[in-house]
Amino acid sequence: MFVLDGGLPEWLAKKYPLSTQASSAKALSSWTATYQPELVCKKSDLSASSQQIGSKIVDARSHERFLGIIPEPRQGLQSGHIPTAINIPFISVLEHGHYKTKSELHELFTAQAINTNDNVYFYCGSGVTACIVLLAALEAGINKVSLYDGSWSEWGRI
Repeated sequence: MFVLDGGLPEWLAKKYPLSTQASSAKALSSWTATYQPELVCKKSDLSASSQQIGSKIVDARSHERFLGIIPEPRQGLQSGHIPTAINIPFISVLEHGHYKTKSELHELFTAQAINTNDNVYFYCGSGVTACIVLLAALEAGINKVSLYDGSWSEWGRI
């Protein structure tokens, strides 16, 4: 895993330092960000891909929101999900605040008929918790992933 698995609670458990003070960079870095357009998709990309064989759309919201049986927390959004989407709630890839093992994650995605050669598009309510499931997919060996950042906030507008 390439993020701190367990978040702030794990950071604290490992007794790593914390500060309430802002700090400034101590050294300049030569690192430069590189935009990777294949990792982000737009609504139009998602609409086109939803009909393609080997493409899957994953909704990371709760099962109740996916089914539209509870109202959306944001006003002006309809309930439900993107047609053809599969529901993998973000909590299903976690156990006690940590990611499940690689084999458990692989099994979870395989159970949803998602395999390592599929193009998989992830969304949630706003594009944040979808990243949790997207990272789990990478950990499970699924490498063709993309985040629909507009997520349900864009798609579900009334």
